Amino acid sequence: MSLGPCEFFRPSLLWMGCALLKQRKAITGASVIVLAVLCLVTRIGAVDLAWDGSNDLWDADAHWLPGGTEPTSIDDAVIDAGTVTVDRTGEVAGTLVVGNTGQAILQVTAGNNAEATLDIADAVSVGASNPSSVAGGVITVGPNGRLDTGTGVTTIGYGGRIEVVGGGQLRMDAVLVDGGEMYIQQIQAGQALFLGPGEDFTVRRGGHVLFDGRDLFFYDGADVEVASGGRMELVEAALDVGVSVNAELSVAGEGSALVVNTPGSSIGSKWGTEGGGAIITVSDHASASLFGSFNLASGGTQSHGSANVRFESGASVRYGGTFAIGAGFLDGTSAQLTVTGEQTSMIADEDADIIVGHATTGIGTFTVADGATVQGGALPEDAFGTLVVNANGTVTLEGSYAHFNRIENHHGGTFRHDGGDLDFDEFLGDLIQRGGRLATSHTFRRDADIDGRWSIGNATYAVELRGLVTEPDTVSANEVVISTFASLDVTLYPGFEPTLGDTFTILTSDEPIDGTFANINLPEFSGLTFDVLHSPLAIVLETVLAGDYDDSGQVEQGDLDLVLQNWGLDTATAGVPTGWVNDLSFGLIDQAELDGVLLNWGNTAAPAFGRAGVPEPAAFGGVCGLAGAGFGRRRG
Repeated sequence: MSLGPCEFFRPSLLWMGCALLKQRKAITGASVIVLAVLCLVTRIGAVDLAWDGSNDLWDADAHWLPGGTEPTSIDDAVIDAGTVTVDRTGEVAGTLVVGNTGQAILQVTAGNNAEATLDIADAVSVGASNPSSVAGGVITVGPNGRLDTGTGVTTIGYGGRIEVVGGGQLRMDAVLVDGGEMYIQQIQAGQALFLGPGEDFTVRRGGHVLFDGRDLFFYDGADVEVASGGRMELVEAALDVGVSVNAELSVAGEGSALVVNTPGSSIGSKWGTEGGGAIITVSDHASASLFGSFNLASGGTQSHGSANVRFESGASVRYGGTFAIGAGFLDGTSAQLTVTGEQTSMIADEDADIIVGHATTGIGTFTVADGATVQGGALPEDAFGTLVVNANGTVTLEGSYAHFNRIENHHGGTFRHDGGDLDFDEFLGDLIQRGGRLATSHTFRRDADIDGRWSIGNATYAVELRGLVTEPDTVSANEVVISTFASLDVTLYPGFEPTLGDTFTILTSDEPIDGTFANINLPEFSGLTFDVLHSPLAIVLETVLAGDYDDSGQVEQGDLDLVLQNWGLDTATAGVPTGWVNDLSFGLIDQAELDGVLLNWGNTAAPAFGRAGVPEPAAFGGVCGLAGAGFGRRRG
């Protein structure tokens, strides 16, 4: 350590002053001045420390030994070289800086002593503020060591690192991990890091925080932010947010990440009688990996917890295990999980359950909206995802896509499919489809079962045929009610084309089907299309000649006559015209039906033989114009 001349000669000056007093020499004006100077330079009980690797005021191993000839308190400490060890008890009354302009290490570890404690009254700075700096500092809290950073901000800059290992203890107020690293390891069971009233914890600019087996508790107004490429990771450690009073956790910005692998985390639940409250937001293309058990206002029997969790604005969330949303045991417990926004996704990478609400008490709400995607269970069969809606639970799906292997809606809760694509293997309870599409095109399953009534409102049943005639995509239900606003949309998997006469059962019901699809969209391929056949208990697609309305085996004058004779007829209200057998959509008979005749004129069961000449437009008496290019069977 480099000391000024007064510091270096302080013991000698003190000895000289004391000697003068002992000899009771006359105190002249000059001696008074000398004694005053002595008092100023000694500053008994507190000095500044500027450690550069030398051993002044330290033992031969650079151990700080307060209580001996060294001061028990240091005003401000700057360690920019070498290694300094605190192995007993020490205090920095001001700020502590480690590795701001050079490479330095500070160790707080008891060694052979019972305990080592370092208390910092003000701010702590570890590492450099400039990302291009070669400086770097490390603070290690080891066995039987404790570091209390006081009321100032602990900043871990570039090249900086704070690590707690071997059972060390750490207490912090405000923390800014600004490009540096923090590593917290658990050795003793039950250890945790608490951030309490008014304490902020920020990880940004590539900063990385890892809790390895050490639980992390945010409570009583703590505000936690992971931003600008920061990363917070918990391995075999619980994340508890708002376990007593309100706390907030925000993960925002591309490259920012929250990673939790835990046997059990509590968000806005349990702990005490006041009740917990938590807000967690993952947004702006940040990512989160959440695996284990997450209780959103769902734990404990003593509090009225609340939690509001939002994944939004392009966030990417991977999950596994259990999400319990508002499944608490007391009245007044409530939680919301919202997945919203274009490019926002919540996807299960392993077996996963989402449980919404409690049977009698807790209230839970799960919403997927505005273009977001939720996939419970990997595709096609790598994992199994379940969505359970309890009596006090509400699920609203109106995003881009939602998939679950099994949905349980037979506990008295509310399940609303208002928009986007919904896909499942098994649905227990009644499915009310008020909007969106029940779509089979997202998975490789062959069928879906609805153990209840399927009510199709202003919504679409979307079927993608993939080529296995013996195992077509089929939805089976106990009852089916099709409204006058419902649509059927049929597409073909790329590369697959059925042959004439192929049939596909796309819907079956244990009870007679009530209603028919008002709007039917059918593909045309190689001169073929589908006819929709209704029976009391099934709906079947049959491959037929496009435009062969009278089922004569050829597209010819008889089909043209059917179109002209029934031009403008609304089949949705008037029914099927006499003589019309195949390929009829409900709605007006108009240009679409005429196009079906003209573009397939002369086709037979073997369309490769060629077509007869298409009749001239004048033959239609000006009723309609020429057929449009790119025709596909469609009824809007």
